[in-house]
Amino acid sequence: MPDRNKIRRNAGAYDDIIGLPHHVSPVRPQMPRSRRAVQFLPFAALSGYGDMIREVCRHTDEEPAPCDGLLEELNLKAGELVRRMHEHPEIRVTHFVPDPLKDGGSFEVTEGRVERVDAFRRLIVMEDGSEIGFDSIIDLDGEIFSGM
Repeated sequence: MPDRNKIRRNAGAYDDIIGLPHHVSPVRPQMPRSRRAVQFLPFAALSGYGDMIREVCRHTDEEPAPCDGLLEELNLKAGELVRRMHEHPEIRVTHFVPDPLKDGGSFEVTEGRVERVDAFRRLIVMEDGSEIGFDSIIDLDGEIFSGM
């Protein structure tokens, strides 16, 4: 609580300047209000620290381990895809995409028409130019696989 006697003693301390007009520099332009407010905003003492925390907290999925049953099914579907390549079938491929910055990655679904199967590079090349590696495929789906 402020000392009331001290307040009374200083009551007239600014009487000589209280009525004067606000000083405006004739040389320098006034700073805009938006820039004046910025000087009171908090600052990041450690630049990049927030980005680093967000990156550590970003979720990635684990790459699935291949199982025999899945590999056998995918091999059958890949064979059917190669046999019917002349049709440029429309398929949906679920595949794992590794994260470039940390362990793990994400599952993505790519849909479209197949341009070709590159057996040498072990890729499915879609008409839109996207390439999907055989080793990253989790599932193949489409009308050409309906009888399987």
